[in-house]
Amino acid sequence: MRGYPPPLVHQQTHRPSPSGGGLHGLEIYVPVRAVAWLPVGVRHYDPFEHAPERLAPWNARLDGRTDRLITHPGRMSHTPPVSHRPLPARRHRRRPARGRVRPGPALRRPAARRPLDRQLNPEEEPISTHSLIDRHRAALPPWSPLSYRKPLELVSGHGCTVRGGDGRDYLDFYSGVAANLLGYDAAPVREAVERQLRTGILHTSTFYLIRSQVELAERVARVSGIDDAVVFFTCSGTEAVETALLLATEYQRSRHVVALRDSYHGRSFGAVAVSGDKRWQGTGLSPLCVDHVPAAPEHGENDQHHVALCVQELEDLIDAAPGRGIAALIAEPVQGVAGSVPLAEGQLAAYAHVLRDRGALLICDEVLTGWGRTGRFWGHQWDEGVHPDLLVFAKGAAGGLTLGGVVGRREVMSSLPMPSISTFGGNPLSTAAAVATLDFIVEHDLPTRAARAGQGLRGLLTRGLAGLASVRRVQGRGLLLGVAFQDPATGVPCAEVAAAVQEECRNLGLLVGLGGSAGHCVRVMPPLTLTDEEVRRGAALLTAASREVDRCRNST
Repeated sequence: MRGYPPPLVHQQTHRPSPSGGGLHGLEIYVPVRAVAWLPVGVRHYDPFEHAPERLAPWNARLDGRTDRLITHPGRMSHTPPVSHRPLPARRHRRRPARGRVRPGPALRRPAARRPLDRQLNPEEEPISTHSLIDRHRAALPPWSPLSYRKPLELVSGHGCTVRGGDGRDYLDFYSGVAANLLGYDAAPVREAVERQLRTGILHTSTFYLIRSQVELAERVARVSGIDDAVVFFTCSGTEAVETALLLATEYQRSRHVVALRDSYHGRSFGAVAVSGDKRWQGTGLSPLCVDHVPAAPEHGENDQHHVALCVQELEDLIDAAPGRGIAALIAEPVQGVAGSVPLAEGQLAAYAHVLRDRGALLICDEVLTGWGRTGRFWGHQWDEGVHPDLLVFAKGAAGGLTLGGVVGRREVMSSLPMPSISTFGGNPLSTAAAVATLDFIVEHDLPTRAARAGQGLRGLLTRGLAGLASVRRVQGRGLLLGVAFQDPATGVPCAEVAAAVQEECRNLGLLVGLGGSAGHCVRVMPPLTLTDEEVRRGAALLTAASREVDRCRNST
């Protein structure tokens, strides 16, 4: 039979009892990929031989609302499916005579998949997530956190609006940690992905020519502003940072790297090592020799005294470096995890000048700031005269699909003495989506849109939050913003207030993130396609949540 099998197949098998007598029945719901496609006359392989012993620990862990694997000696039995409706009675089937093999049940053609509800159907039933929370905690490590006191599952979305498993609609001002750059169900991305899916090729590896990969590399090289640029694609921002560090240290023949305080560059061994945010530094072990220099000023973005002190510290550090000296400095133009904190005006340009004079490389980490989010295509373009040797990107590059990369000078990018690949980096599906995303950004001038919308949003928040003792400041660039909170009594950054504001935002129908070196910032990163009405509504909801938390704290 041709055609694809359904997602679940009701598969019945008979097998001798492990004790040796009688028959054991096993009636299960299993993913069809676990059922081999075998021609008639070939014995069906039973992956659940001695099932009671092997499945007992799993039956104890699986949630009661999901289909379980369950066995009962001497009879057929099952747990009800998710709907809790009993299955129709099954007629007894005679066991085939010894030597004869009965083929498995026919595999039906699957029902047409329901398309994403573009209007977020208000009659959609809420989905209970209580059991899913328990399963998440049992199956995933404790250092993989969830947001909110009652974690939320997102089940559908369109534009800047998502529907939660609780049946409520939310205005999303976090956009998958800034990865959903064009919002949810973006037509250019959806159509590009569907075209690639119809070819039947999702992955080939970089050992083969990939047309969309080459087209994307050409586009990225053009918009990078780097002379004679070469591009290498990865699966994530972390992998891209690792690649940039590998290239820089190999090119310079030095493993001495400088980074900024309060920075975050990823969760891998090298990326964690260069991150200046102590919350993410892990064991403290490092494959690199790392020093940190000051990042953003404490008060305001236009602090030239701060810039002068930073430059002096970097010069002293480079001049005192032993051996082959400093390989590179890696910097975020706006420190996202730190709470969307921009560097001071001219600070990155001053750093770049020092590095150029002393022969060190500049790596710009544009994982969060690239692709127009800050109001410029690249975040470093806020300072004139900055020309990175290597530039790292990811997050929204593929409109929500996984893609990262490094673009840099050919001389530096060609410095590896050995072959190197990224198995899934630059795969046909992600690069097709990225080409569509980049073309849409350029054609609709989304960086300018982000600058205008960001200016309006920041102004509304600044005016709306004025006078609140718990608000420290509103900061950021473009649509990469943060609101820093403090303890009104002491003026010390306060994570408790920020967490309360995030919870209250959800209660009002707005999704935001958390950040800050002390966990004291609410992060605002909506899709670049949000409307003016959504800007006003999001600002009003965040203002209302902040005022409510401030009122409650003052009344206690």
